[in-house]
Amino acid sequence: WNIDSDPITCLIDGWVDESTAISGAPINVHKLLGIHEQKSLVDLTGSGSAIASSYLGNFPPSNAFTKEITEWRSAETGADVVASAYIGYDFGPIRLENGRLRYGIETYVKKDIATIRIIQGCNKENRATKVRVERSEDGKKWFGVALLNVTDCDGLVTLNFNSSVPSRYWRIRPVAFNGGENDYWAVKAFEPSEYQKTNVKQIQDKI
Repeated sequence: WNIDSDPITCLIDGWVDESTAISGAPINVHKLLGIHEQKSLVDLTGSGSAIASSYLGNFPPSNAFTKEITEWRSAETGADVVASAYIGYDFGPIRLENGRLRYGIETYVKKDIATIRIIQGCNKENRATKVRVERSEDGKKWFGVALLNVTDCDGLVTLNFNSSVPSRYWRIRPVAFNGGENDYWAVKAFEPSEYQKTNVKQIQDKI
């Protein structure tokens, strides 16, 4: 038989050539940029309020949202830091520019946080090395979003994770803490952002 006269054989021969060409060619995968990728890495706080499990002396949670000038310190120490300490942000109700509520019914600002930048205390014993990111609709029932390792330093650390669900409340809780029995957790800056870092698992936009 002749390969040129047999249509089935020609078809198979074409498939072989095509497969060979594909396997030998470089393939570049590029992210399709969409709405969520056009946001910049900016701090979204401002119109809401700081939340925390507790605070020590003159170091309230609002100190973690004052452009790195002061710090928040937990009243919890040692093992209690991992058990119950947290710091976060309540984006609050939807308001007008003059501060009054926009609507007569309950409406809330919700953010789809995917990046948090934090600065912890200057001393090693006041820092967490692993945190759990959580979100909530009502500030009572919390849902886990990510479990992240944190660089053990007193500089600005950026924590990236996959976006989940837009929510009013966001917080972080220590899972691993350096301190001993009498050491508190200290956070100088907490900056949430909707920016989502490019990841192979979210190349295409969500629908």
